[in-house]
Amino acid sequence: MRYYADVNNDYLAKYLDAEILDGFTSSWFFYDKTEEFKLAEVLDMEGNVFSFLWEYADDTLSEKIDEWKRALKRNNIQLSSGMKIINKDYLASEKKVYVDIVETDFTTADELFKDFSAFNVAKNLTQFIVDKNMHADDLNLSFLDTANSLARFENCIKMIQYQWLDAIVLNGYHHRGDLVKVFIHSKEIHFLPEHNTLIKNISENIYVANSLSWS
Repeated sequence: MRYYADVNNDYLAKYLDAEILDGFTSSWFFYDKTEEFKLAEVLDMEGNVFSFLWEYADDTLSEKIDEWKRALKRNNIQLSSGMKIINKDYLASEKKVYVDIVETDFTTADELFKDFSAFNVAKNLTQFIVDKNMHADDLNLSFLDTANSLARFENCIKMIQYQWLDAIVLNGYHHRGDLVKVFIHSKEIHFLPEHNTLIKNISENIYVANSLSWS
């Protein structure tokens, strides 16, 4: 696994105005397809994970079955009884969007989404790393209430200003085949075990999914 810091904020500068950009940064983890990326091993902190997964409605299914499958079941995510789940529905170009949010610890999040990558459905997965005292019932989802997909993604990034949110985790890949995890966070928080600068010839060859950007 390799680690890079986006010292010049080239990635976030595409989405944030200069007046708030200075407080944010991103850390980048590159790993091979054969490796397992484990939040529980990477993060030296206590906390919870809010995993957001979304899918469009499936017109080939009956409405009842479609609403039952939603996003998590559609992607074969098996949840234990007692897990906190929030279900929200949105509209995009008159098509229903299912958003499922599940609250877990780090280890459970790793297990649930271990087969997800930006090569598959992880383009629809966003994870919030939050304070251990923050729970899904406390989450204000108004940042999702816009029809503009870019504005919604920008709203998501701006959530980092809240003290209870330690990082937003996105998924990507490098064109040579490496998988990438992007942690967007306050500059006051450090995720990397070593400091390597994310240089331009690397970042130009990376795809990062702007998840939560249904349209």
